[in-house]
Amino acid sequence: PKVIKRREKVAKVLYGFGDASGKGVGFGIEVDGILHSSFGQWSAEVEGKHSNYKELRNLVNAVKRAHEEGLLKGAELYLFTDNFVAECTYYNGGSNKNKDLDDLIFQLWEMQMLEDFSLFVYHVAGTRMISSGVDGLSRGDKGEGINQGKSVLDFIPIHLNPLERSDSVVE
Repeated sequence: PKVIKRREKVAKVLYGFGDASGKGVGFGIEVDGILHSSFGQWSAEVEGKHSNYKELRNLVNAVKRAHEEGLLKGAELYLFTDNFVAECTYYNGGSNKNKDLDDLIFQLWEMQMLEDFSLFVYHVAGTRMISSGVDGLSRGDKGEGINQGKSVLDFIPIHLNPLERSDSVVE
């Protein structure tokens, strides 16, 4: 079995955010203009774990839910997180030091093989998480950003080149 990283053809592209706070968790994935989101609190077992585990576990939960709902077949899913360790662990193939993180990475790979989709995880600034509303979602606040019907892409300007995003790049 293989995890496909670059496809010749893509049926659809999906974007989402995931964030975990000390006790809370939230994510949102946009599919055809509809937000599929969830928020809640960690169980006592997970609440005591390291924040890096909770952030990656939240991304796994988001992918698992989208997988269970049949949203991922043939898709490229871009997930954004404010946790650098989650991004690095995903692209390094596991942490090689933490069995819990490795298990989460293996779950992501297994879902990709079963559902035939590609996953990309990117670290973004916490300020983007706040403006997108996902930071608040992990605290139970559903009144900001993507939760009000704004597109995920409004908060991730990947369609702009670096010079269009920031004047300071030229310097």
